Amino acid sequence: IQWEGDEFDATGFYATKPDMDKIQVLTPDAILYLLSQLEDFTESYPDRRIHGNLPQDSEATNLLIESGFFNYVTSKGNVSSKNKNILQMQYGIHVKPQTAQEVVAFARSCLGLSRSETSPIYTTIIELMKNTFQHAYDTTNNFSRRWWLIAVHLPESASVSFSFLDNGMGIPHTIEKKFSEKLSSYIVVRDAELIASTLRGEFRTRTQLGYRGNGLPSIFEHHQAGRIRNLKVLSNKGFVDCQTDDTDSLNRRFRGTLICWDFRKS
Repeated sequence: IQWEGDEFDATGFYATKPDMDKIQVLTPDAILYLLSQLEDFTESYPDRRIHGNLPQDSEATNLLIESGFFNYVTSKGNVSSKNKNILQMQYGIHVKPQTAQEVVAFARSCLGLSRSETSPIYTTIIELMKNTFQHAYDTTNNFSRRWWLIAVHLPESASVSFSFLDNGMGIPHTIEKKFSEKLSSYIVVRDAELIASTLRGEFRTRTQLGYRGNGLPSIFEHHQAGRIRNLKVLSNKGFVDCQTDDTDSLNRRFRGTLICWDFRKS
């Protein structure tokens, strides 16, 4: 997204104008991130307003509409969605079992599976909601403890793709590092390595309470057992692809944590 700059709008508020005109490729996880950043901006700068535009690319614009993005922003046009292959964005602050149940029901309906077959979806979502509330934010954070979730049915691969986002401090900042890492300042541990360590269940949480570090390892175990697939984690400057065992460092910091995975019909 390009930013056109700031100016006063007709209401007298200082306005920021994100420009989406040139966007040609848009994905559900990117929409989650865009929404989270817009909400953070409005909380940080309540005296400003945001006036944006739509992509010229029709597929990108349609995905914005179908994702439920316009349920969270003000729009002059008719932006209702009728795409049954997308469960529109959900968000919350606390653990919401009803939302997790709705997501499972969506996946069951799309894939024609039973409740027991889709139980890993429910436990994964609940663990991520717990993780957000317990670890993503500290007591000095001014933002609400929010998470965002979207699910998309992919009929061509008989799968449902999930994206879950919080924009808290990020996994590398919320886990407690090993004593040797804190002692030796010259030892640099990549964010991706810290994420991988957390997934493996080394329980290096901020609280130093092992049982509160069970969320991500249990999700990783679902992936290792083949109950979910294509698990990817992006947080701060680290990226981990559990499907390929690839890790990478980003040039720019991704604020918070994005976790994506697929559930396929066997």
